Amino acid sequence: MNKIEVIQSDYLRASRTIETTRISNGTKSILIYVYNYEGNNFRLFNDTIELIDFFESNIEPELSFDKELELDNYLENRQID
Repeated sequence: MNKIEVIQSDYLRASRTIETTRISNGTKSILIYVYNYEGNNFRLFNDTIELIDFFESNIEPELSFDKELELDNYLENRQID
């Protein structure tokens, strides 16, 4: 099971945040970015390019979740390459 650590939370508005999150498993770790839209939708970005594309060009990420529990389950079990 992966260790999940929120490194930074940036508030765009009171109910919209971007969380920089580290996922680690042993010696391997990655950074991901989660856009939390009012606690009802969580979009997951693998890098800052995807995040910028979303805000500038409305390009949706590959993964989004409607519930925080679904996101947490995914992150805990995500394969780290």
